[in-house]
Amino acid sequence: MTVLEYERTFQNLSAFASTYLPLERHRVERFCDGLRQELRMVLIAMQFQSIRELVRATKGMERVIRDAPKQWSSRVRQLELKGENSSGRPPLPKKGKSGKSSKQFQRRGDAI
Repeated sequence: MTVLEYERTFQNLSAFASTYLPLERHRVERFCDGLRQELRMVLIAMQFQSIRELVRATKGMERVIRDAPKQWSSRVRQLELKGENSSGRPPLPKKGKSGKSSKQFQRRGDAI
Protein backbone atom coordinates (compact mmCIF):
# COMPACT_ATOMS: atom_id res chain seq x y z
CA MET A 1 0.00 0.00 0.00
CA THR A 2 1.40 3.39 -0.95
CA VAL A 3 1.46 6.36 1.40
CA LEU A 4 -1.28 8.06 -0.62
CA GLU A 5 -3.55 5.02 -0.34
CA TYR A 6 -2.80 4.75 3.38
CA GLU A 7 -3.57 8.45 3.88
CA ARG A 8 -6.98 8.08 2.21
CA THR A 9 -7.84 5.03 4.30
CA PHE A 10 -6.62 6.74 7.47
CA GLN A 11 -8.67 9.88 6.80
CA ASN A 12 -11.81 7.83 6.09
CA LEU A 13 -11.44 5.76 9.26
CA SER A 14 -10.34 8.62 11.53
CA ALA A 15 -13.73 10.27 10.98
CA PHE A 16 -15.19 7.45 13.10
CA ALA A 17 -12.51 7.72 15.80
CA SER A 18 -12.81 11.37 16.83
CA THR A 19 -13.07 10.42 20.52
CA TYR A 20 -9.87 8.31 20.32
CA LEU A 21 -7.96 10.88 18.28
CA PRO A 22 -9.12 14.25 19.69
CA LEU A 23 -5.99 16.25 18.83
CA GLU A 24 -3.90 16.56 15.69
CA ARG A 25 -0.81 15.22 17.46
CA HIS A 26 -2.76 12.03 18.34
CA ARG A 27 -3.63 11.59 14.67
CA VAL A 28 0.01 12.19 13.69
CA GLU A 29 1.23 9.54 16.15
CA ARG A 30 -1.40 7.02 15.02
CA PHE A 31 -0.67 7.70 11.34
CA CYS A 32 3.06 7.19 11.93
CA ASP A 33 2.40 3.92 13.80
CA GLY A 34 0.64 2.51 10.74
CA LEU A 35 3.45 3.23 8.27
CA ARG A 36 5.79 0.58 6.90
CA GLN A 37 8.79 -0.16 9.11
CA GLU A 38 11.34 1.30 6.66
CA LEU A 39 9.51 4.65 6.64
CA ARG A 40 8.73 4.67 10.34
CA MET A 41 12.39 4.14 11.30
CA VAL A 42 13.41 7.38 9.56
CA LEU A 43 10.45 9.43 10.79
CA ILE A 44 10.70 8.44 14.45
CA ALA A 45 13.15 11.24 15.30
CA MET A 46 11.16 13.95 13.51
CA GLN A 47 8.37 15.99 15.06
CA PHE A 48 5.41 16.80 12.84
CA GLN A 49 2.68 19.26 13.74
CA SER A 50 0.12 18.02 11.22
CA ILE A 51 -0.81 15.01 9.16
CA ARG A 52 -0.19 17.04 6.00
CA GLU A 53 3.49 17.64 6.97
CA LEU A 54 3.94 13.97 7.82
CA VAL A 55 2.36 12.80 4.55
CA ARG A 56 4.51 15.20 2.50
CA ALA A 57 7.71 13.94 4.14
CA THR A 58 6.63 10.30 3.84
CA LYS A 59 5.77 10.62 0.15
CA GLY A 60 9.23 12.02 -0.52
CA MET A 61 10.88 9.17 1.36
CA GLU A 62 8.74 6.62 -0.46
CA ARG A 63 9.80 8.12 -3.80
CA VAL A 64 13.49 7.93 -2.83
CA ILE A 65 13.15 4.31 -1.70
CA ARG A 66 11.29 3.39 -4.89
CA ASP A 67 13.80 5.13 -7.22
CA ALA A 68 16.98 3.99 -5.44
CA PRO A 69 17.08 0.49 -7.03
CA LYS A 70 16.63 2.05 -10.49
CA GLN A 71 19.56 4.40 -9.93
CA TRP A 72 21.70 1.58 -8.55
CA SER A 73 20.96 -0.77 -11.43
CA SER A 74 21.67 1.95 -14.00
CA ARG A 75 25.07 2.62 -12.35
CA VAL A 76 25.92 -1.10 -12.43
CA ARG A 77 24.87 -1.24 -16.08
CA GLN A 78 27.18 1.71 -16.89
CA LEU A 79 30.10 0.00 -15.19
CA GLU A 80 29.40 -3.24 -17.05
CA LEU A 81 29.41 -1.40 -20.37
CA LYS A 82 32.80 0.10 -19.48
CA GLY A 83 34.08 -3.37 -18.63
CA GLU A 84 34.57 -2.64 -14.92
CA ASN A 85 33.20 -4.61 -12.04
CA SER A 86 30.84 -2.92 -9.59
CA SER A 87 33.50 -2.12 -6.98
CA GLY A 88 35.80 -0.35 -9.42
CA ARG A 89 38.69 -2.63 -8.42
CA PRO A 90 40.63 -4.70 -10.94
CA PRO A 91 39.54 -8.34 -11.08
CA LEU A 92 41.42 -10.87 -8.97
CA PRO A 93 44.00 -13.04 -10.74
CA LYS A 94 42.74 -16.42 -11.81
CA LYS A 95 44.57 -19.57 -10.85
CA GLY A 96 45.94 -21.82 -13.56
CA LYS A 97 45.29 -25.51 -14.00
CA SER A 98 47.94 -26.36 -11.43
CA GLY A 99 46.06 -24.41 -8.76
CA LYS A 100 48.85 -21.89 -8.28
CA SER A 101 48.41 -18.19 -8.86
CA SER A 102 50.75 -16.14 -11.04
CA LYS A 103 54.25 -15.13 -9.88
CA GLN A 104 53.15 -11.57 -9.23
CA PHE A 105 51.00 -12.57 -6.26
CA GLN A 106 53.26 -15.10 -4.56
CA ARG A 107 54.42 -14.69 -0.99
CA ARG A 108 58.07 -14.04 -0.35
CA GLY A 109 60.14 -17.20 -0.04
CA ASP A 110 57.68 -19.36 -2.00
CA ALA A 111 59.16 -21.10 -4.99
CA ILE A 112 57.30 -22.37 -7.98
